[in-house]
Amino acid sequence: MISLHGPRGAGKSTLGRALAARLHRPFHDLDAEIERRAGRPLAVLLTESEPRFRDLEERCLMELLASGPADLVLALGGGAVLRERARIALQKTVRIYLFASPEALRKRLRQAGEARPSLTGADPVLEVESVLAQRDPVYRAASDAALDTSASTPSESVEALAALVVGLLSLEQERRAS
Repeated sequence: MISLHGPRGAGKSTLGRALAARLHRPFHDLDAEIERRAGRPLAVLLTESEPRFRDLEERCLMELLASGPADLVLALGGGAVLRERARIALQKTVRIYLFASPEALRKRLRQAGEARPSLTGADPVLEVESVLAQRDPVYRAASDAALDTSASTPSESVEALAALVVGLLSLEQERRAS
Protein backbone atom coordinates (compact mmCIF):
# COMPACT_ATOMS: atom_id res chain seq x y z
CA MET A 1 0.00 0.00 0.00
CA ILE A 2 1.17 3.52 -0.82
CA SER A 3 0.03 6.40 1.37
CA LEU A 4 0.34 10.07 0.46
CA HIS A 5 0.23 12.70 3.18
CA GLY A 6 0.93 16.39 3.52
CA PRO A 7 -0.85 19.73 3.77
CA ARG A 8 -4.00 20.80 1.98
CA GLY A 9 -3.18 21.77 -1.57
CA ALA A 10 -0.01 19.69 -1.92
CA GLY A 11 -1.64 17.39 -4.48
CA LYS A 12 -2.46 14.23 -2.51
CA SER A 13 -5.81 13.53 -4.19
CA THR A 14 -4.90 14.74 -7.68
CA LEU A 15 -1.50 13.05 -7.79
CA GLY A 16 -2.73 9.97 -5.93
CA ARG A 17 -5.47 9.36 -8.48
CA ALA A 18 -3.01 9.85 -11.37
CA LEU A 19 -0.35 7.67 -9.71
CA ALA A 20 -2.86 4.88 -9.17
CA ALA A 21 -3.89 5.02 -12.83
CA ARG A 22 -0.26 5.04 -13.97
CA LEU A 23 0.64 2.04 -11.77
CA HIS A 24 -2.66 0.23 -12.46
CA ARG A 25 -3.62 0.24 -8.79
CA PRO A 26 -6.86 1.10 -6.99
CA PHE A 27 -7.14 4.58 -5.48
CA HIS A 28 -8.90 5.72 -2.34
CA ASP A 29 -9.25 9.22 -0.89
CA LEU A 30 -9.63 9.19 2.90
CA ASP A 31 -11.39 12.58 3.01
CA ALA A 32 -13.95 11.40 0.44
CA GLU A 33 -14.55 8.25 2.50
CA ILE A 34 -15.11 10.32 5.66
CA GLU A 35 -17.61 12.55 3.84
CA ARG A 36 -19.39 9.50 2.44
CA ARG A 37 -19.69 7.84 5.83
CA ALA A 38 -20.74 10.99 7.67
CA GLY A 39 -23.06 12.22 4.93
CA ARG A 40 -21.70 15.74 5.35
CA PRO A 41 -18.84 17.79 3.86
CA LEU A 42 -15.50 18.05 5.68
CA ALA A 43 -16.02 21.76 6.32
CA VAL A 44 -19.20 20.99 8.28
CA LEU A 45 -17.63 18.06 10.14
CA LEU A 46 -14.62 20.13 11.19
CA THR A 47 -16.74 23.03 12.43
CA GLU A 48 -19.08 20.70 14.36
CA SER A 49 -16.24 19.10 16.32
CA GLU A 50 -12.64 18.65 15.27
CA PRO A 51 -11.99 15.93 17.89
CA ARG A 52 -14.97 13.90 16.60
CA PHE A 53 -13.78 14.46 13.04
CA ARG A 54 -10.27 13.20 13.97
CA ASP A 55 -11.82 10.13 15.65
CA LEU A 56 -13.80 9.35 12.50
CA GLU A 57 -10.72 9.97 10.36
CA GLU A 58 -8.67 7.56 12.48
CA ARG A 59 -11.39 4.88 12.40
CA CYS A 60 -11.70 5.11 8.61
CA LEU A 61 -7.92 4.96 8.21
CA MET A 62 -7.55 1.93 10.47
CA GLU A 63 -10.32 0.09 8.63
CA LEU A 64 -8.76 0.85 5.24
CA LEU A 65 -5.34 -0.28 6.43
CA ALA A 66 -6.81 -3.49 7.81
CA SER A 67 -9.06 -4.43 4.91
CA GLY A 68 -7.98 -2.42 1.88
CA PRO A 69 -6.17 -4.03 -1.04
CA ALA A 70 -2.40 -4.37 -0.59
CA ASP A 71 -1.78 -2.46 -3.82
CA LEU A 72 -3.94 0.53 -2.85
CA VAL A 73 -2.83 4.14 -3.37
CA LEU A 74 -4.30 6.07 -0.44
CA ALA A 75 -4.55 9.87 -0.25
CA LEU A 76 -4.76 10.92 3.39
CA GLY A 77 -6.26 14.09 4.78
CA GLY A 78 -3.89 16.84 5.89
CA GLY A 79 -4.19 15.91 9.57
CA ALA A 80 -4.36 12.13 9.28
CA VAL A 81 -0.78 11.60 10.48
CA LEU A 82 -1.10 13.84 13.53
CA ARG A 83 -2.13 11.00 15.82
CA GLU A 84 0.58 8.60 16.91
CA ARG A 85 -1.65 5.54 16.46
CA ALA A 86 -2.16 6.47 12.80
CA ARG A 87 1.56 7.07 12.23
CA ILE A 88 2.39 3.67 13.70
CA ALA A 89 -0.27 1.92 11.59
CA LEU A 90 0.95 3.68 8.44
CA GLN A 91 4.46 2.27 8.89
CA LYS A 92 3.36 -0.82 6.99
CA THR A 93 2.74 1.37 3.90
CA VAL A 94 5.14 3.20 1.59
CA ARG A 95 4.70 6.70 3.02
CA ILE A 96 5.26 9.72 0.79
CA TYR A 97 5.14 13.29 2.07
CA LEU A 98 3.90 15.64 -0.64
CA PHE A 99 4.73 19.24 0.12
CA ALA A 100 4.85 22.63 -1.55
CA SER A 101 6.00 26.11 -0.67
CA PRO A 102 3.54 28.27 1.28
CA GLU A 103 3.17 30.46 -1.82
CA ALA A 104 2.22 27.49 -4.02
CA LEU A 105 -0.20 26.19 -1.38
CA ARG A 106 -1.84 29.61 -1.01
CA LYS A 107 -2.27 29.86 -4.78
CA ARG A 108 -3.84 26.40 -4.97
CA LEU A 109 -6.15 27.10 -2.03
CA ARG A 110 -7.31 30.34 -3.66
CA GLN A 111 -8.08 28.41 -6.84
CA ALA A 112 -10.00 25.76 -4.86
CA GLY A 113 -12.14 28.39 -3.15
CA GLU A 114 -14.67 27.21 -0.60
CA ALA A 115 -14.02 23.51 -1.24
CA ARG A 116 -11.29 23.43 1.40
CA PRO A 117 -12.24 23.98 5.05
CA SER A 118 -10.34 26.20 7.43
CA LEU A 119 -8.58 24.39 10.26
CA THR A 120 -8.45 27.31 12.64
CA GLY A 121 -11.47 29.39 11.68
CA ALA A 122 -9.16 31.80 9.86
CA ASP A 123 -9.02 32.30 6.12
CA PRO A 124 -7.56 29.00 4.81
CA VAL A 125 -5.15 30.91 2.60
CA LEU A 126 -3.79 32.91 5.55
CA GLU A 127 -3.41 29.93 7.89
CA VAL A 128 -1.15 27.99 5.50
CA GLU A 129 2.21 29.08 6.94
CA SER A 130 1.35 28.57 10.60
CA VAL A 131 -0.22 25.13 10.03
CA LEU A 132 2.66 24.08 7.79
CA ALA A 133 5.26 25.19 10.35
CA GLN A 134 3.53 23.14 13.06
CA ARG A 135 3.00 20.02 10.99
CA ASP A 136 6.09 19.82 8.77
CA PRO A 137 8.23 18.02 11.38
CA VAL A 138 5.46 15.44 11.92
CA TYR A 139 4.95 14.96 8.18
CA ARG A 140 8.69 14.44 7.63
CA ALA A 141 9.04 12.00 10.53
CA ALA A 142 6.09 9.97 9.21
CA SER A 143 7.63 9.57 5.73
CA ASP A 144 9.79 7.19 3.79
CA ALA A 145 10.39 9.93 1.21
CA ALA A 146 9.22 13.42 0.30
CA LEU A 147 8.38 15.17 -2.95
CA ASP A 148 8.17 18.93 -3.50
CA THR A 149 5.25 19.70 -5.82
CA SER A 150 5.69 23.50 -5.72
CA ALA A 151 6.91 24.27 -9.21
CA SER A 152 5.90 21.13 -11.07
CA THR A 153 2.89 20.57 -13.25
CA PRO A 154 0.67 17.70 -12.12
CA SER A 155 2.04 15.47 -14.91
CA GLU A 156 5.65 16.27 -13.93
CA SER A 157 4.84 15.58 -10.29
CA VAL A 158 3.18 12.25 -11.15
CA GLU A 159 6.27 11.17 -13.11
CA ALA A 160 8.55 12.11 -10.22
CA LEU A 161 6.22 10.44 -7.73
CA ALA A 162 6.01 7.24 -9.79
CA ALA A 163 9.80 7.05 -10.04
CA LEU A 164 10.11 7.63 -6.29
CA VAL A 165 7.52 4.96 -5.46
CA VAL A 166 9.01 2.38 -7.83
CA GLY A 167 12.42 2.94 -6.23
CA LEU A 168 11.01 2.58 -2.72
CA LEU A 169 9.07 -0.56 -3.63
CA SER A 170 12.22 -2.07 -5.14
CA LEU A 171 14.16 -1.35 -1.95
CA GLU A 172 11.39 -2.92 0.12
CA GLN A 173 11.46 -6.07 -2.03
CA GLU A 174 15.25 -6.30 -1.69
CA ARG A 175 14.99 -6.00 2.10
CA ARG A 176 12.40 -8.77 2.23
CA ALA A 177 14.54 -11.02 0.02
CA SER A 178 17.66 -10.70 2.17
